[in-house]
This record gives sequence, structure tokens and C-alpha cells, in this order.
Amino acid sequence: MVFIGFGLLLTFLKKYGFSALGYNFLISALVIEWATMMQGFFEMQNNKILIGLESMIKGDLAAVAVTITFGALLGKTSHHQLLIISFIEVVLYSANRAIGTKFFHVVDAGSSIYVIHLAPTLV
Repeated sequence: MVFIGFGLLLTFLKKYGFSALGYNFLISALVIEWATMMQGFFEMQNNKILIGLESMIKGDLAAVAVTITFGALLGKTSHHQLLIISFIEVVLYSANRAIGTKFFHVVDAGSSIYVIHLAPTLV
């Protein structure tokens, strides 16, 4: 979803089509790994980060939030700035998700509260 869907969606811009696709692949791959580690940090069990299919899906949803922000900033920032923004946004996204699930006991099946409505406003 992140690699093909949003990657090809951002190619509609004539001037930034190829760079949007390349940056999307780069940022999505890095964000999925970073989000898996960050969300594992907030959900540690016995001082160990558990990595599995569920944590990778959560990382993919974090990449969706970063890609939404990336679409808004495309053409205005450099690739270095996009990487810095994506790493900061993943930390804020993971903290927001941990606070929502642990303290407020929010159940969000499709993760639409965290991804679409709240995460892009954090940056």
C-alpha cells in the first residue's frame, strides 16, 4: 500500500514525479524499520523489543502517516529535510499511539485516528 499506492499517487506532479517515487521508496523503507523499533520501545516486555508481523504492520501504518506529510511537503524540502522530518514524526507518532492505547484505552481497528487525522498534524 505504501510503496505502490502512495508512491504512484505522488507522481502526478510533472516536475517532481520521478523524485517523488524514489523518495517515497527510500523514506517508506526507513520509516517502517524505525517505526518497528520505536513502537517496540514503547511496548517493551521484559526489556525486550518484540518484532513480528504485527509490529511490521504497525510500522507500515506509521509509514502511511509519514507519506501523507511527505505529500504535503513535496517540492518544498530537500531529501535530507524529509528524512529528518520522518524520523521526528515517527517518534511523535509512536508516543501518541502508546499514550492513546495505554492510558486512554483507545481501540482503533484501522488505525485511522492515529494515521489520517492526528499524525500529520504533529509535525
